[in-house]
Amino acid sequence: MHTTSGKQVSMLRSIAVRWLFKGALALVGVMAVACSATPQVERVTVSEWSFRLDHSSVPAGQVTLEAVNQGQATHEMVLLKTDLPTNALKVKANGAEVDESASGEIMGEVEDLRPGQTKSVTVNLAPGRYVLTCNLLGHYNAGMVTEFTVTSS
Repeated sequence: MHTTSGKQVSMLRSIAVRWLFKGALALVGVMAVACSATPQVERVTVSEWSFRLDHSSVPAGQVTLEAVNQGQATHEMVLLKTDLPTNALKVKANGAEVDESASGEIMGEVEDLRPGQTKSVTVNLAPGRYVLTCNLLGHYNAGMVTEFTVTSS
């Protein structure tokens, strides 16, 4: 009959605790990767004088807005969270540019989007109403604005 000494029991416990700790760390790492959501990609087609989204609503969370300029002019895409209708955004004194901060919460922007170019911005969106506009001189007045809704996920 073989007996285990107190020192051997202590060493076995130490080894078991280390393996349990390493296993728990590995499990936490796997869970973190599995739970980290990949952003939903929403394509935004940009041209004179409009934005066209793939969907009129998206679920809340990480969203990548991929702007594709299919027009002939340079544009930009400003994302605002707002309750204002698209035709009632506040404009600057020049009457040709949206006063972004007075019109809502600025959530993100793609600047200097040249013809044929694709650029994107990834944002964390809460449920609500959002507006995309081009805020280059006169573009908003020409109709470069659209809205979409973010729903509870």
